[in-house]
Order: sequence, then C-alpha cells, then structure tokens
Amino acid sequence: MCMHNKPHSEEAKNKIKEKIQAWRKTSGYQDYLERQRQRGRKSNTRFKKGHKPYTDGSNLKGLQAGKKHWKWGGGRITAFGYILIHFPDHPFKSRKGYVQEHRLIMEKNIGRYLTREEVIHHINNKKDDNRIDNLKIMTRSEHTKLHLRERYATS
Repeated sequence: MCMHNKPHSEEAKNKIKEKIQAWRKTSGYQDYLERQRQRGRKSNTRFKKGHKPYTDGSNLKGLQAGKKHWKWGGGRITAFGYILIHFPDHPFKSRKGYVQEHRLIMEKNIGRYLTREEVIHHINNKKDDNRIDNLKIMTRSEHTKLHLRERYATS
C-alpha cells in the first residue's frame, strides 16, 4: 500500500523491489547488517518472544543501580511536594521501594505501622513540613471531609 491507501501497481512494485535489491548490493547495507549482528540482532525488531523488559532487574548485570548509581541521592527524593525515602523493606512501599517520609515519622512516633486506611494530615498544609507537631493521623474519610470543609468554607 502506498501513502494514499491504494495498492501499488505491478510496475511500482517492481521498481521498489529493484531499489531494495540494489541497496542490498551496496556496502552501506553490508555495514548495516554488521552493526545489527554486533548488537546481537537478526533484524530490526526490538522485542522478541522471551525477552525480559529492561526494568526486570535480572538483566542489569553491568549497570550501576541503587547506591552504586552515579545519581544516587541518598535515597531521598521529592514527588508531588512530598518527601519520599527509599525503604525497600517497608510493607507499604511503592513499586520502586519508596515510602512517604511523613508516614515513617508518624510510624516511629506511635510505634507501629500505619494501616492503608490511615492517612497523615499536614496541619499547615505544607507537604514537606514533616515535624511531628505538624502531623495528625486521620482516616481517609475524615481527611476528605476536612479538606472539603476547608475548600467550601473559603468560598
């Protein structure tokens, strides 16, 4: 099919076939094939049956990851205004092994893990202010009601 969604004529098909055959005889095509062989590919296809995704971890043999990576910042990052701490052994960690710092601080203060239904409210509404006197444990429904009251009380 050509770009106008009409089938190629036999004459056009033959011209295309001749151009491809002519290109395959050039040194450029041989160089292309050699580069593909060096990369371990037989063709242009990127993913094949049985290949593992890059993020699997089992195929990161020579790469530096975690603390060995050159961009490692000590396991402390910021996302959506919240401070996240790398804590891969935590039961409520993210897929990448991070936990919100305010949850860790509150868990340490009360001496147990928070449940999934418990959320931490920042009293001054600053997501990165994780002082214990600025944090309050609430249920999800209480937290939602509080913010709805705040939103509609100002309007």
